[in-house]
Amino acid sequence: MKNAAAALVATMVLCGAGAVTAREKPREAEFPDLSKRFLKALQTGKLADCQACWLSVEQMQELMASPPEEAPKPSAEELKKLLEYFRHRVKVVAMWFPELLKVLEANGADRKQLTYVSSNGFVRTIGKLKKTSSISMVFGYAKDKTVTIRIDDGFTYEGKWYFTDKPLDVSFTENGKVRYVTIEVPEVKKAPDEKKEK
Repeated sequence: MKNAAAALVATMVLCGAGAVTAREKPREAEFPDLSKRFLKALQTGKLADCQACWLSVEQMQELMASPPEEAPKPSAEELKKLLEYFRHRVKVVAMWFPELLKVLEANGADRKQLTYVSSNGFVRTIGKLKKTSSISMVFGYAKDKTVTIRIDDGFTYEGKWYFTDKPLDVSFTENGKVRYVTIEVPEVKKAPDEKKEK
């Protein structure tokens, strides 16, 4: 998270302020279901399919209102700041997704022919929740060619994985050579409270 205040709140609320989870060693895991849901969004090109891979603001509010026992319950002010951050995230993803589709096309990756290859991240358990700091998804689009899309943060909600934060980076691999591509997202207008936190 780029917003320091929101990052602090998220760490306190969702990561248990370093209590129980700090002693747990993260374990590497795959995320095939979430990755294939995101793959469907790439293939259809529909923003609604993309947004469905992220926890909604309402779902985040529900998690914040009833955090695991290992995590402290946020104050009303902390909850407000965090929800403001996630509302902004929704706008960022909405601007990023069509740009991602353009990048795929510009690099010869036919999105309708993409196939799921692998995914990975490191998972911690917080009460009944599971959390990962990032998820990398690899999709194939031609012989010896793949695209890797990395998203910041993920959580389980009702047994399913969802992204919770912003996109991180995109890279193309061809014959073992990796090339990163920058996706320029137009500046998203922030709410007044978000501007004050800068």
